[in-house]
Amino acid sequence: MSKLSMRLPNMCRRVGVSGGCLRYVELSQMAPFILSSFVLDASRSGWTLEHRLALSRLWADGAHPWLPLEGGNRPQIGALHPYEANVVHLIVGKHILAVDMEKGEVTEHVPYRGHHQASILPCVVPSWLPTARIPSIAVTRILERQKEGLMGENDIIIS
Repeated sequence: MSKLSMRLPNMCRRVGVSGGCLRYVELSQMAPFILSSFVLDASRSGWTLEHRLALSRLWADGAHPWLPLEGGNRPQIGALHPYEANVVHLIVGKHILAVDMEKGEVTEHVPYRGHHQASILPCVVPSWLPTARIPSIAVTRILERQKEGLMGENDIIIS
């Protein structure tokens, strides 16, 4: 087993918060690639199956650029959508797919140029972020230190 594969998470299982609830999603690693989604029940004593979907059935028409799955290339779970509980993002070859498990369809896909076993980090960008002023004090201090000759242009600061 390579060092890289030992550091990466298992790409066929994910736990995360989506739609305000704790969810667990798993993906079988053999065709028909069953994607299952569970939600922690209200009593927090167990998991309730919400959705189960055979991905191979979605791709049966052959009109998808991520097919065929070649070699050991299998779908992997990238992330749970933070708001839409029925949407799971998958990495399939060189594509990221959004699969709506409730509708049973791929709702979007984009090319993916990252490492084939890399994880996707879901994040929510607050609406006020584009108008927020980013503090410039660190940049000012760097420029002052460079003027004083205390650091070179290529020095790296870790704070």
